[in-house]
Amino acid sequence: MSILETSKSLVREGLRIGFDETACKLVYDRMVMVKFSGEPTVTQSWADVCVHMYLAKNGRIILCDYRTLDVERVKHRLIDLYRSASSIEASSIYAPLPEPRRINPLHLVDERIVDLVEGRRNPIDYAWIMIEEAVDEGADNYAGILLAKSSSKALATSEGVELQEDSTEFECYLRAFSRDGVGQWSYGGRMLDECNVREVGRRAGVYAYLSRNPEPIEPGVYDVALSPMVVGNIVNVIGEMASALQVYLGLSFLSRFKPGDRVASEIVSIEDDGMTNSLPRSTSFDDEGMPTRITTIISGGVFESLLHNSKTASKFNTESTGNAGWVRPEPWNLKFKPGDLGEDELPSTLSDGLILTNNWYTRLQSYVDGLFSTVTRDAAFRVRDGKIEKAIKGLRITGKLHEFLSSIEHATDRCYQIKWWEVETPVLAPYIVARGIHVSKPM
Repeated sequence: MSILETSKSLVREGLRIGFDETACKLVYDRMVMVKFSGEPTVTQSWADVCVHMYLAKNGRIILCDYRTLDVERVKHRLIDLYRSASSIEASSIYAPLPEPRRINPLHLVDERIVDLVEGRRNPIDYAWIMIEEAVDEGADNYAGILLAKSSSKALATSEGVELQEDSTEFECYLRAFSRDGVGQWSYGGRMLDECNVREVGRRAGVYAYLSRNPEPIEPGVYDVALSPMVVGNIVNVIGEMASALQVYLGLSFLSRFKPGDRVASEIVSIEDDGMTNSLPRSTSFDDEGMPTRITTIISGGVFESLLHNSKTASKFNTESTGNAGWVRPEPWNLKFKPGDLGEDELPSTLSDGLILTNNWYTRLQSYVDGLFSTVTRDAAFRVRDGKIEKAIKGLRITGKLHEFLSSIEHATDRCYQIKWWEVETPVLAPYIVARGIHVSKPM
């Protein structure tokens, strides 16, 4: 039985048992991963299947996942769930599943990635490409991961949605070391691009070599240039807060604004893109079977739109943006619009400032105020009079998202596809320059 026929079978069973609405998304992934530290040491390949079920009865919603293709076992479990449905509180944002819409298929498969997954190509070859580039730039050690994935996704709903989509994905990152200097870069996409793989190793190696002998600096207020790695991490937070459910629950700084309000400087334009087939999470349909699209969140500093599924759209009296999530709307791929600054011009924009290339541990102290902090990681540099003076270490950025976005003055003319475990939602990001950023020491 195909995965679409399996999904349709489970939908029919949910209705037969007595649920008002049923949806089933079945995802079958095949993956190969290379891990390396010093040299490629571990290659793993595996398959993973997950049956995602949506069940509704009298406005009560049950979501469940099963990592099995044993259809009879799942059907038996649906009976137990139906018996417990009456004890669940009705959802305050319930809306019925939408009717089928016209879907324009996207080409999301790169046969070169399929060859890696199926063993016709050796993924270690691409790990060595990254490593050799890093070594050529001065790295004396390195660690990282390369992941290739081939996926099939099927969606069926009780409203008549019957869809299937195949896709591939390639992700890699490398952390390079040169004595006590450290640099990192990443890439994620639907397609295998050897130039981007080489750039991961090259940029990580360059940053590692340049960041040797780092020194602490005094806390204070600095102008900063942030790499796409940092921009990607912070834009992830903004994308999460653009979910209409986050706003509805009061867990977003955007809940203080309405469309048309200025929330950032004119240089800031951020959109969610589910349609560009080179980006890692692009898909032709969301979890409700709605067509995906490009949704502008912020345009020229002005708040434009939230991300919606049918439930939040009903609550906000608008239409779905094709970002379901059966409960929580989610971004697909976030894009920060490039500017006109060349990367070699970055230091010249900082008469007295910092260049920060990576970060982690981004935390929100207040969601509604957007009060956040994030710890810098790896290569960072002190700039005086437009020139890099020295490598630095041990910093934390603090501030409010609204104020941070308003302080952005420049963006470079080139963007990078960033994805790794600190940037879970892929971001197409440039380097940016922000003024008057508070920098302290990590706790």
